[in-house]
Amino acid sequence: MTWDDHDDHDDHDHTIAEMALTPIADEAVVEGAMVVRLLAMPTFHRDLCITIRGRGAVAVELVVPSGQFRAHLMEQRGWLQRHPEAPTIDLDMVEAPITAQAFSDFRKIVAKIDRADLVDVQATALDGMTVRAELRDGNGYLRFAAWGTSRDRSPAQHRFLRAVLDLVVTSFAAADSALIRDAVLPLYRYLGEKPPS
Repeated sequence: MTWDDHDDHDDHDHTIAEMALTPIADEAVVEGAMVVRLLAMPTFHRDLCITIRGRGAVAVELVVPSGQFRAHLMEQRGWLQRHPEAPTIDLDMVEAPITAQAFSDFRKIVAKIDRADLVDVQATALDGMTVRAELRDGNGYLRFAAWGTSRDRSPAQHRFLRAVLDLVVTSFAAADSALIRDAVLPLYRYLGEKPPS
């Protein structure tokens, strides 16, 4: 799996569009700003898209489609036979502000990761989580696709993904959000980690 395979790139763009989001690849960012997007497709949990935008005002947005979303995409791509009655796909969308300190800590973690190491990785595993990550800031645009990241096999990707999840959990800490509990916290297990308590 590589992001740059034509089908994979088209599939990503189509998935983002079906989540009612716009691509960040061509998004302009002002000096000092950062945009991060993480599209996670875990085997046993709902798909999830995290978008972090920040400079002065900083926010994290979550989009979690209903359970039939993946089957819906597979039908559209011709990988599954279409059902006569197409399911209604609902999108749960929530947003939370990010404190200046939390965003600063996140940026420091990302700055310590060598960008040359944030490349496509695919570990051998039966079950896991496909991730497509994007980052746009003053240093340019980068993206990578990953399957089965771990501290040992893919430390840079693992650290980046963990930093994104930690920022989301920190940002929604004040809210008793079922969406965080059901859609975000389980993703730690796919990284071989425990969620923060």
